[in-house]
Amino acid sequence: MKRCPRAMSVRIALACLTLAVVLAVGSVPVLAWRAQAPHLGSLWSTIDLYEFEHPDRGPTSAARQRLLGFTTWHHAPVHPPVQGFPSPSVVEHDPRPSWAVPVSEPWPEMHFAFRVGVPLRSAAGWYEVPGSSEQAIGRFFLAQPPSRNLSLHLRNRITDFPIVVVWPGLIANTIIFFAIPFVPWTLWRWRRFSRIERLDLCYRCLYEFPREIEICPECGTRRPPARRAAR
Repeated sequence: MKRCPRAMSVRIALACLTLAVVLAVGSVPVLAWRAQAPHLGSLWSTIDLYEFEHPDRGPTSAARQRLLGFTTWHHAPVHPPVQGFPSPSVVEHDPRPSWAVPVSEPWPEMHFAFRVGVPLRSAAGWYEVPGSSEQAIGRFFLAQPPSRNLSLHLRNRITDFPIVVVWPGLIANTIIFFAIPFVPWTLWRWRRFSRIERLDLCYRCLYEFPREIEICPECGTRRPPARRAAR
């Protein structure tokens, strides 16, 4: 005797949750690689340059690059304008968010901070030039403090991957990726079961049998407790 597949909802929920975790975590290295790959990182990207007066370092420049799933900030001393880059905007205060400001003292010559994730940023990394040492592990380079990134040296190109988890973004991305397949499936299943219950059909084989019978005579599926009809 077969029972109504109520456990299917649990299995579908677990499958959607697994898929959501894989997408939320696995998209981070893919987006980081795409943003730093030649000819791919420049697609649909915007670069903003800023100049401001730092109380300790004097004139300082900061640049922000944004593209799908990737945001990076870096600062350096003010340099002459570079052809092909937009003109910097002069601002009164440091435009960088707190996660993009270096924590080491004294400040390094150059500091790169980046966050990766879609739709929200779920991982962060940063490194300094100079001041960061790297420990070779085959083709991988694990940056030592004060850096927080993992570098992959492959095909004569180094790609940096974040290793700091941004938990609010990771949890939010997991919920979003979980809801995308699960909510439509739940609505479809609810609509289908409502129609089946209204027409007194079997949930598995759609065989029509009286409501008083608990077990389908065609496939042996047990009928779930029917909802009371609205009076």
